[in-house]
Amino acid sequence: MTKKVGSVLYMQKSNNNSSNNKTTILSKIYFLFWSVYFLIFWSRALYFDKIGNLVAGHVNIWGDWAAHFTMGTAMANRGLILKTSPFLIGAKFSYPFVSDLISAISIILTGNIVMSFIVPSFLLSIFFVWAIYYFFKTIWQSEKKAILSSLVFLLNGGLGFYYFFKEIIKSDKPFTALLNPAHEVTRYDLWSIKWINVIDSMVIPQRAFLLGFPLTLLALTLIYKNFIQKKTLNLKQIIIAGIILGFMPIIHTHSFLAAFIILSFWCLEDILNHTKINIKNIKNSKWPIKKIKDWLKLIAITSLIALPLLVYYFQGTVDQGFMKFYPGWLAKSYEMNWFEFWWRNWFLVPWLAFAGFIVMAKRDLRKLFIFSPFIFIFIIANLFLFQPFAWDNTKLFIWSSLGFSYLSVYSLNEILKKKNRPFKLPYQAKQLVIGITFIFIILSGLMDLHYIARHDLHHHIMYTKEELDLTKWVNQNTPSDAIWLTGDKHNHFIFNLTGRQTVLTYRGWLWTHGYDYLPVEKDVMKVFSNPQSNLNLLEKYQVNYIIVGTNEKTVWKANEEAFVQNFNLIKQTNHYKIFESKYN
Repeated sequence: MTKKVGSVLYMQKSNNNSSNNKTTILSKIYFLFWSVYFLIFWSRALYFDKIGNLVAGHVNIWGDWAAHFTMGTAMANRGLILKTSPFLIGAKFSYPFVSDLISAISIILTGNIVMSFIVPSFLLSIFFVWAIYYFFKTIWQSEKKAILSSLVFLLNGGLGFYYFFKEIIKSDKPFTALLNPAHEVTRYDLWSIKWINVIDSMVIPQRAFLLGFPLTLLALTLIYKNFIQKKTLNLKQIIIAGIILGFMPIIHTHSFLAAFIILSFWCLEDILNHTKINIKNIKNSKWPIKKIKDWLKLIAITSLIALPLLVYYFQGTVDQGFMKFYPGWLAKSYEMNWFEFWWRNWFLVPWLAFAGFIVMAKRDLRKLFIFSPFIFIFIIANLFLFQPFAWDNTKLFIWSSLGFSYLSVYSLNEILKKKNRPFKLPYQAKQLVIGITFIFIILSGLMDLHYIARHDLHHHIMYTKEELDLTKWVNQNTPSDAIWLTGDKHNHFIFNLTGRQTVLTYRGWLWTHGYDYLPVEKDVMKVFSNPQSNLNLLEKYQVNYIIVGTNEKTVWKANEEAFVQNFNLIKQTNHYKIFESKYN
């Protein structure tokens, strides 16, 4: 008895209508909106105020881009391929760095640090929006449904709008408070809301994500088209997909992990779908040799690139602290039950997605296999931490969001066309109910979209004019390979803007990246507090210059008087003193 496993699987037929192959007015409006929006945002993401300070137009740029400046300027000044980490002296460099490498090349060519980061971010934002749309349109074969799914993904959010409106009602000036929000509504600590909108939490601050996610999505779309939708393989497209995935460990590691999980499911589904199994005699089963060979081609291309990169950059850098059992994710931190946490943070989307998944299981087993990995990622990210900083699991949850965005629209679409109870309503009534539901799903994200674009409501000085002037002085008067002893202020101009190697940088980065920095931290504290008695430590780290500023004095208890009396002061400003090390 021979049974074809794939005979019970339904394969969606490609719609050959020309409307699916051309860009209509709806898509043009959609992409025009996002292009204008990102142009408005990125044009004021970093700017100089009247005094000459460099100002960040978003708190996440102020917070996150300092690390990217540190990597980008280090590559621009000390070699494009770094052998050691710019974050901690002598440590192995194991960060996905390609996005910052692009900016480093631009710095070398143009000399403009700000534009070397802003322009790529703007272009990648447009690419990000397109890649999401392209993925959904490939699966839906429908422009409208692709846009709806894209909007659910891009405007993800929870019940923040509800709690915000409660605040507005209590406000003395509700209309002013509505137009000028004091904070985001998808990040609302008071109400345990931390599943931040993807544009706010990922697109703006996470430069590795902004490059890696859309590239991985492009690769997955090409693979889907060639293995799931078609019977014949376009080898050029598979080579492109394999090359993209092969370099992903140094572009965006979380996307590489997500792609591995997704493609494991897709590969299994595709092979089973084309397998004829002899239940009485497994040896006589007919395996799809050509399909297996096709998948092996993709695996071979990816592995030939990825495996050497993984060994070179990440071997020995991941320990037990990077993964641990942590059921409930941040619900555990807030001492909330899992259901309530996700209800507040993601509102209807997960529940609509699971409902759509169940409906899909009854009628379309092939699609069920296609979307199973997104459910799987959601489950494991709720059970385990994959890095020391718990919030970083969002870099995996965002891949769940991709599948959930499709499944939630799928669910709403099924409700709209369902004729039996409890959905036996007039079609126009169902349209109205679903339309209102959709608006509530994206409302928090829409409100944050407004807040993000309002630079006047949230701006932070990234570097003062004094620090920018000192940056020029350091670049002109000290060697690019000099080693500096500084404090750990995250936006310290020395390691952010000059590309100089420092003994230790911001300890928040060192902790979240898994560096063993505690011994170095102790040595730095000793030198700052008693420099004359710890000259051996300056020699140990081959320190050439020492800077004493506000952070060094308040956080590291630097003995400024001891430095003045015993070291050569070579530069002084209102808030900083630069000394030559006696190691020199």
